[in-house]
Amino acid sequence: MGTPNYPRHFFLLGCGAVAFVCLTRLPISLGYERSWCLFGLSGALHATAMALALRSSPPWWSRLAFVAAAAVLSITALVTGLGAVDLLGLRGITTVFVALALIAAIGAASYWLLVRAWWARSLSFRSLLAADASCVRCPR
Repeated sequence: MGTPNYPRHFFLLGCGAVAFVCLTRLPISLGYERSWCLFGLSGALHATAMALALRSSPPWWSRLAFVAAAAVLSITALVTGLGAVDLLGLRGITTVFVALALIAAIGAASYWLLVRAWWARSLSFRSLLAADASCVRCPR
């Protein structure tokens, strides 16, 4: 893979953010829980920005499969994080923070594994820890 074209990647992320806001305003019901759609959409838009910012030119089907896998992993992170909080039996405001931290950690780790499997086999496992820590860090 090499490295992504970062200016293009961040431009596409900005376009994806605008698209996300516009798409979430549409009164579309897909018959699924809204949070599933939002997480799947955000995963797909971020993966699209990554796939289109690559300096190499992988086949279109490989890029499309990457985007679809990222959307599924985003929804899986949501479901797994909420399920883990439910299993822990947490109640009150603590539940929200623990759920968000778990969802962020699961999502970052699964996306890292996806990027490593698809485009960047040279990523070290130390970078996995850095990715997870940056997604879960507590604000001061």
